[in-house]
Amino acid sequence: MRNVGIFAHVDHGKTTVVERMLLYTNLVRRPGEVHDGNATMDYLPQEMARGITINAAAITLPWREHEINVIDTPGHVDFTAEVERSARVLDGAVLVVDAVSGVQAQTLRVWAQCEKYGIPTVVFVNKMDREGADFGAAVASLRERLGSDASFVPVHAPVVSGDMHREFRAVRDLVSMKELTFGGEWGEEVTPGCARESADMAAARLGLVDELVGLDDAFLDALLEADIDYEAAPCAVEPDLVRDALARATRSRRAVPVLLGSAFKNKGVQPLLDAIVDYMPSPVDVGPVSAVRVSRRGGGVTSVRKHKHKHKPVAKSGASDPDGGGVQSVSRTPQASEPLTALAFKVAHIPQRGAVVYFRVYSGVLRSASTLFNSTQGVKERVSKLYKVYADDMEEVKEIGPGALGAALGLRDAATGDTVVAGNDKHPVVLAGVSMPPPVFFCAVEPESLAVQPELEKALAQVTREDPSLSVSIDEETGETILSGMGELHLEYIATRLRDELGVSCTISEPRVAYKEHLSVDAHMAYTFSTGPLSAGSLAAPGPAHQLNIELAVSAVGPALAPDADAVETWTVADGALDGLNREQREAVETGLELALQRGIVASLPLTGNAVELVGIEAADGDFSAVPAGVIAVGISKAMMALLAAHADAVSVMEPLMEMEVDVGEDYVGQVIADLNSPLRRGQVSGMQPLPGGQQRIWATVPLASLAGYSTAIRSLTQGNGTFSLAFKEYGPVPPSLVAQVLAP
Repeated sequence: MRNVGIFAHVDHGKTTVVERMLLYTNLVRRPGEVHDGNATMDYLPQEMARGITINAAAITLPWREHEINVIDTPGHVDFTAEVERSARVLDGAVLVVDAVSGVQAQTLRVWAQCEKYGIPTVVFVNKMDREGADFGAAVASLRERLGSDASFVPVHAPVVSGDMHREFRAVRDLVSMKELTFGGEWGEEVTPGCARESADMAAARLGLVDELVGLDDAFLDALLEADIDYEAAPCAVEPDLVRDALARATRSRRAVPVLLGSAFKNKGVQPLLDAIVDYMPSPVDVGPVSAVRVSRRGGGVTSVRKHKHKHKPVAKSGASDPDGGGVQSVSRTPQASEPLTALAFKVAHIPQRGAVVYFRVYSGVLRSASTLFNSTQGVKERVSKLYKVYADDMEEVKEIGPGALGAALGLRDAATGDTVVAGNDKHPVVLAGVSMPPPVFFCAVEPESLAVQPELEKALAQVTREDPSLSVSIDEETGETILSGMGELHLEYIATRLRDELGVSCTISEPRVAYKEHLSVDAHMAYTFSTGPLSAGSLAAPGPAHQLNIELAVSAVGPALAPDADAVETWTVADGALDGLNREQREAVETGLELALQRGIVASLPLTGNAVELVGIEAADGDFSAVPAGVIAVGISKAMMALLAAHADAVSVMEPLMEMEVDVGEDYVGQVIADLNSPLRRGQVSGMQPLPGGQQRIWATVPLASLAGYSTAIRSLTQGNGTFSLAFKEYGPVPPSLVAQVLAP
């Protein structure tokens, strides 16, 4: 078994690669095409209409007596959350790169996500049929732009013909020393011919062998034992020796094999399938995963509990388990005899089925019609049906075994990042969840009438459960419902779903940039919160005065806040801090900590890049029994406001910064750079890269807010000959002199 994701920058041909995989594994009779709107993996109406992947789609492929579970992920930056949650459950990745464009902005982002989760990777340099395709330049861009400790190792060389108009004809495999040609209507007939030995062939084989000698000691030992002088005769090294060494180096992330082809022209995809089987690890190769043991009592453990949509609390060393003792780390191995441990990584509402939860089983066996315990949320669940997934088609099965991906019907509460175990497991565990990048755009959503409000609330609950990169809040000043997401296209897609798919009559405002606040220093506050006698209409029930002693600690992760920073927007609870609190009061602590992260002091903006810890909370009289839960939630929120006010000089407004690339003709480079560096754009140019055809690629970091209208500007600057793309990079501070300007309505 192999669990593999397909990743790429938008328009690098990723979905076309997957469509050919379906063809060659006999799952379809003819491949769908993105430009025709009939790609198997892009089955949503908006995907077919827009010609892009929006939804991460899964499918199981048979190849060489192996089962390959493939997830085709979006390439557009606005849907990077789909990439994030897919990467969390994968054991291998195929990174598709355009042979002309090379590494682009979203390539950097998806590579960072693969590195974050330690996913072994194979690169497929696609579109070798294009004018200007340059395999060597593409490999150079991988090495220069991705900055990895791993070595990018070409295992293919292109076979081309012609001088003025070079035609990509075949693939030369440097491992098997075969020249692969692809015939038949769809390239389904692969003919391995003997590659003609030449100086170029010997040099390419020597480069591969020499690279592996430096990466794999066992390979060098095998060469010495066989008395092979690989430098004099690199083509004499047995293919099996090379293949085994490359597999070891790839699975340990010391090597990244680089293959080539043209999926659209039906060349090179079968060798890519072979590479997935030969070089990617199986779940058994990956080995055990770490988990944290939690208690079944009291509905989960607050210190490791993950908020469904917005926050990702992390288990701290020494955080308490309600049964006593500290957090206990355990491991789960991919064996059927182990206790069931599975991670939900996606929720989707499917017509005629309802909410379907996609998951990976890490240990044990998940069976249909079984009772589960959601150890993240502390609730029982029941599986009614289980499925193997084939894009928008599903095959019902009775069980899903260790290492496999599947889908479940009947789980009412499970959200992305939740861990589920057997319903009778006396020692449940929680796996690491799924972290989401912070939203960078928001808009107001309003029902067309008050009668529609319940429908809108229900629809928003559905889309936020499905998409954890979305968040919904209420503007306290205007009363507007605010929907926050990853970009203009993301919010436009959700708005279309609300109206067309879910049938909600509502109005959506123009998207606006999501600014945030950040405390740049670590801080501590002991705060006393007092209430007068509570009257009817207050947050808590009417009753006597209360006094709480609250101690908070806030840590900073910054000042430049990357989207995958592990502690961005988190809360934790210190060991023993919740002693004496009942379940309702503990839930109020969670609410209070979430409120604490949602309101800064400069412009009442959410905080980013800060982790807040409840160090302690005490009732002044030592008795919590009469303290309403609402008082606890408000008290924690007020304590946070006091802490921020005490360190007001260290609180700054943050804005989303974008990794930007602009491709222009050499004649326009000066004008484009001058514009990016201007006070209007506030950009910082970081480098340039020559491209075929007299083009140059400019790399820059630019505030998102300054890019309004840039499509028109780049056309004007380059007489219509410039293109650009964006990927979210991080949150950075707004210059103090511009704060009032950027926050103005």
